[in-house]
Amino acid sequence: HEQSRGRGKHRRSSSERRAGRVRSGRALGEHAFEVMIDHFEKNFYRLRRNNPRKQSTLWSMIVGDQLSSSSSSLEHLCGETKDDIPCCVCNDGSFEDNNLIVFCDGCNIAVHQFCYGIPEVPDGPYLCSHCMSMESAAQCVLCPEVGGALKPTSDGRWCHVVCALWMPETYFEHYETMEPVSGIADVQKRRWQMVCYLCGERTGACIQCKESSCVKPFHVMCARRRGLYVMPECGARDTLFTAYCRQHSLTRRVEEHEREWEEELLEKNSRAMIAQAKALEPLSDTPESIVEGVYTYWVCKRRDMGQPLLRRLQLIYETERSELRESLMKEKKHVRPQDADMLSQLRHQLERVRLLVDLSWKRERRKQQALELGRDLFECMVE
Repeated sequence: HEQSRGRGKHRRSSSERRAGRVRSGRALGEHAFEVMIDHFEKNFYRLRRNNPRKQSTLWSMIVGDQLSSSSSSLEHLCGETKDDIPCCVCNDGSFEDNNLIVFCDGCNIAVHQFCYGIPEVPDGPYLCSHCMSMESAAQCVLCPEVGGALKPTSDGRWCHVVCALWMPETYFEHYETMEPVSGIADVQKRRWQMVCYLCGERTGACIQCKESSCVKPFHVMCARRRGLYVMPECGARDTLFTAYCRQHSLTRRVEEHEREWEEELLEKNSRAMIAQAKALEPLSDTPESIVEGVYTYWVCKRRDMGQPLLRRLQLIYETERSELRESLMKEKKHVRPQDADMLSQLRHQLERVRLLVDLSWKRERRKQQALELGRDLFECMVE
């Protein structure tokens, strides 16, 4: 729309000739279309100015890994059941009937069925692939971390599911069970020689920041543990497993927060924006269904482009995002090291408490099963 506005006056004259058909409801002229798009953009810009961002969410982006880790541990502690514990692979605690979160009775890891390759949930106890092998604690071949959601490799070693997903050269031979992990020998030699800038070790293989101008190397699990932006993104044809360094993770979170904030504003004010557009003088006789259709097109096009459709607003939005990123970086530099250490210690303490609560939950569950079994036996004897 915006690119076609300045290509020649002959298009404007033709649109003016077609604009007369708008009032009849038979067709929508280009001029009326531009009026609606212009109204939606300017109206939404005013909504953004009158509804500031949530400062609590911005502060969580400043503190980053310490705050997110501590808050997640606190959620596990406050949760009455194990439903609040997130998956070790996708870090999401939600589940569906066909994609439950399964807990290993050996090492106590929590994984989704689809994330770990569990076709059917067993009725009795469940053991992960590593616990089934009866081997001692194993280290991932691609990172220095021991334990976790591991899968066997084709050469007899072990690899985290997360590391296998985010390493470009590795893949699963059988995606239904997500094992074994193949392609370890195809990992580029330079990845094995990189030093992770987060843990300072050369063990395993590193990936690099997705930002084209950044080459910082890090282990996938190190990035996940420190709260960096390690998320799958839906591409045009396939899912892209992207990861960013600490600095560009903040940039991605700002963009993600901006997108969620705008979606919330659009959802709350959609009917009002359509009604205001319908009240405009050039569109007074335009059917409401056409106005709603243009509004839907504008929302989808704006979401696809990730920016406004008017060029003058694109510059304003980009300036606001740059100023927000700079202010967040300044605030992050002011976070004292002792506060970060305190949050890190709090995270470890809460993690220990969570494990104790989880063990107590497991004990009480077994007590309940024993009581139910005794009741069934008693009923059988009475009958």
